[in-house]
Amino acid sequence: MGYLVVGKYTPEDVENDMPEVIEREYYGQGMIFKDEEAYKEHPEQVCYVPELSDSIYTRQDFLNLCDGNVEMADELFDNCDWQHPESLIEDWVVNGEWEKCGRCGMLFGCQMHDSCTNCGNPVLSDEPWYVEKWFDEDLAAAMELAGVPVTYENLSKMRNGCKGIFDDKSVRNEMLVDKAYELFGREE
Repeated sequence: MGYLVVGKYTPEDVENDMPEVIEREYYGQGMIFKDEEAYKEHPEQVCYVPELSDSIYTRQDFLNLCDGNVEMADELFDNCDWQHPESLIEDWVVNGEWEKCGRCGMLFGCQMHDSCTNCGNPVLSDEPWYVEKWFDEDLAAAMELAGVPVTYENLSKMRNGCKGIFDDKSVRNEMLVDKAYELFGREE
């Protein structure tokens, strides 16, 4: 099976005063130039030009975008079918397929790894790991302890008054730090 070639790219020839020529063809979702042989066999040659742009990319550019990770660069090249590689990386990061490590800044595939492949920093989820649910019974119990009659009007006032009561998490964050000290000790 041969290499995939979509369109044609002719580099600028300064000696013969010939400009760069990009001939695009339709592939995937847009009009692009893409040359798999240039990507795999000639890392210094242009292998990809996205739709509506004269930006050119070599294999080395894909490797640089992927922090030198060959597997990720290959996946990125294979999946570029109209957009800039940087845009596709951003889509993958937003969708949780890839992650940029908060500690060292390296990209890694977080669907296959639960921590950074460079420094070991764990993937931090955007989803809460603990959620509290408050019910009317909780409010009624607090009202009874405070000596307040539990009526529909008072319960409604209590519900409205308690919304956002725990938005300041500073005390709760201090409790988490205390628990970390308890479980793991203090750094000296």
